[in-house]
Amino acid sequence: MKYEFSEHIVEQEVPEGLLLLKEDGKYLVINKTGKFVWKKLRSSIELETIVSQMVELYNVPTREECEKFVSQFISNLAENGFLRESS
Repeated sequence: MKYEFSEHIVEQEVPEGLLLLKEDGKYLVINKTGKFVWKKLRSSIELETIVSQMVELYNVPTREECEKFVSQFISNLAENGFLRESS
């Protein structure tokens, strides 16, 4: 699945992970795990690959838990207008 990202997003490294700031003033602070997913999505890496890398890097107990986290994270980004599915 491919995603389109909102224009004019400013990314700022913060101790917690990454601050995402949109032109309209809406922002999110994402933790280091979220930052990992965000950067991979921005690089057009497929979800299956992101999940596989996370399972290895973060010692996630099950692949299903990782898939659930990634899905919820992407939904949160979409709900807040940072990305949307592209057609």
